[in-house]
This record gives sequence, structure tokens and C-alpha cells, in this order.
Amino acid sequence: MWNGERSFGPGEVVSFMPHELHTVVNETDQVTVSLHIYGRHLNYTGRSQFDIENNAEKPFIMK
Repeated sequence: MWNGERSFGPGEVVSFMPHELHTVVNETDQVTVSLHIYGRHLNYTGRSQFDIENNAEKPFIMK
């Protein structure tokens, strides 16, 4: 398990196990494109959103 920050550049790929948490941040003033690929509709992937202020996980449902 990785605890910390990592930066990725153009053409780099990263994947996560189902139990892993991550955030994506663009800290530059340039436009950034991030492509996320899932095997099915997002509402059926078991995704969660983590509320840092309340230290709570909640379901992440697309509308």
C-alpha cells in the first residue's frame, strides 16, 4: 500500500485495487485531461466519495 503523493506525466498509467482510495488534483494553471476507464456504468461499480471534514465514506452516485 502506498501512503503519500505521486505525480504522473503524459502517457503514464496507474490502476487501483477495489479497496484503494485516491484523489486527482491539477496543481498547474494548464488544462489537464484525465481519462478514467471503468468496466461498467459508474453507478454499478461500488464507488464511494470520502468526506475528509467528517471522516466519513458515502456512496458516489451519478445522475
